[in-house]
Amino acid sequence: MQSCSVHHCVLLLLTLTFTTAPVAAGDCPTLVKLHQPVTLPCAHDCSGEAKWTMQRNRDVVFARCDQTTCSSVVKGYEMSHDQYLKGDLSLTITAAEYSMRNTYACECGGLDYSIVRLSIETVFSAVQKNPGEDLILDLTVPEPVEVIYTSSDSADGERICNVTQHSLQCKAEYTHRTSLRYPELTLRDVTHSDSGRYTIRDTENKEDIRVYSVAVTGLSKGVTAGIVVLVLVLVLVIIAVIMYKWREVDKKRRAAEEKRRAAEEKRRAAEEKRRAAEEEFRATEKEIRTAEEELRTAVEELRTAVEELRAVQEKLRARKEKLRARKEKLRAHKEKLSAAKEKLSAAKEKLSAAKEKLSAAQEELRAAQEELSAAQEELRAAEEKLGANKERRKVENEERAVVENVNQLFEILQRKNHPDTNLKQIEKKLDEVEMMIKDLEEGYRENRRYKDRVESFCYTKRRDLELCRKLYATLQSESEGIIALQLLWRFIEETPENDVLNAMLSAEDLLERLYLSENPAALDMVESNLWIIKSWCNLKRYDVDIFEQNHSDKANVRLMIINTGALLSVLGKWCDDKEKKLKKYKPKPGSAERSENQPVESEPESEPESEPESEPLYCNV
Repeated sequence: MQSCSVHHCVLLLLTLTFTTAPVAAGDCPTLVKLHQPVTLPCAHDCSGEAKWTMQRNRDVVFARCDQTTCSSVVKGYEMSHDQYLKGDLSLTITAAEYSMRNTYACECGGLDYSIVRLSIETVFSAVQKNPGEDLILDLTVPEPVEVIYTSSDSADGERICNVTQHSLQCKAEYTHRTSLRYPELTLRDVTHSDSGRYTIRDTENKEDIRVYSVAVTGLSKGVTAGIVVLVLVLVLVIIAVIMYKWREVDKKRRAAEEKRRAAEEKRRAAEEKRRAAEEEFRATEKEIRTAEEELRTAVEELRTAVEELRAVQEKLRARKEKLRARKEKLRAHKEKLSAAKEKLSAAKEKLSAAKEKLSAAQEELRAAQEELSAAQEELRAAEEKLGANKERRKVENEERAVVENVNQLFEILQRKNHPDTNLKQIEKKLDEVEMMIKDLEEGYRENRRYKDRVESFCYTKRRDLELCRKLYATLQSESEGIIALQLLWRFIEETPENDVLNAMLSAEDLLERLYLSENPAALDMVESNLWIIKSWCNLKRYDVDIFEQNHSDKANVRLMIINTGALLSVLGKWCDDKEKKLKKYKPKPGSAERSENQPVESEPESEPESEPESEPLYCNV
């Protein structure tokens, strides 16, 4: 609650806002309740440091703000940095105390823009005492105070005590009844005549600190003692009457207790009969549940038998479907082979597209660096207008050196026509630029003024340097990748994959015929096809060993060699599985020859033993 006129404060705010030079600010008192927050107003656009000080002693600073941050010098005083940037230099006191009563000055650039006097509202307390008790008055403030007594039937007050520097001086009629234990003033043995209002007034600031409204009610000590004796006699008489009545009631209670015990015995007997009936009922209910469970079990067994019959029928249908699925699988293998060839051609197209993306990324990087250079030129021009000092020029020179080295790296990476040309020199240059960025950041880590700028610059340059490392890695891996792809492509083109594929398909088809009709004439053809595949595998293993001896130092080539060896192993395992299956159809030595007209007995009901079918090699090419 402010005691100055609202119009005066508005006029003062407009004057401080629209004038370039400060004017003499008036002392605007502010009234606040004890322990409540309060805001001291001050409005001015301050480009330098703004602070709140004591008017009489400018060395005492409570809070200050500048363009970067705000700080609270004394606990309980705060300034908002957001409000400071908007031109509001108000000071917030979180909890007003009597020690904070003072005249505050809002200062910016050595000039005052607001003078505010802080006062605490008077605290009113109502106290009720009995005759003979002590009245304690809280003085609260360290300044000299006086105690003014105003009786209930009088409007004028009189000063009864003074307290100065913990020294008590009272009128003669109060001297023997008062004592001081700072900050409490005690008035002993109050009477009805002490009722009234006691005011604690600050004589230095002419302010009322606290007002006690005291009411002394009740009886005196002599009357109180007589009443106490009379009450004790009356209590003794009442106790005697109560004892007599209690004895009579106790006799009746004992008789009622005997009757209650007899009734309790009858209740227990009835409870035993009820429990026996419940046990018999539970046994009968359990037998009924057992019969129901047996009936349910029989029904479930019948359902299970029906389900098993249906499952047998489903298995017969599944065998027929399995024969059809095998034929479909053979067609799918052929389609996968053609799809693998298409993927290989698509991989070549992706490689050329990756080269085009790399050149486009280099163009975007060059454009971004040109924009960064333009932005730095604009920033440099703006700082020169504000008058930059030697330290800023030093920062600019160090930043410019980093930028020039990063630009040189980009130029070197863009001029490279072959990936293996001067790669070690490029890696050394990358390490040198990284060390320059690290030294620049370490040098300004403790500098408050340029810390944020240098960190932001170093973060940007590290991103550029990371892009350079990616370009360097791309050039390095591109040289190895192109050679490996050329060698692998030549290795694939030299492979007579059509012969191997035809041999595999022919073996699958002949084994299918043997499974359906057990035709012995196809045994030699299957063995011939398996021999072709195994011979091709042995030849390619030898080629892979020679290829590994000549190119084992390349990481990408090493991975391709491992994958190719794994594919050859899978193909060899496939041949072994087919040879095992072929042994079932070879005639055993010593067995009786069958006649030409005698058909080969087959067992349609017995399902052939399922062999683990290996995935053909051409599915993974």
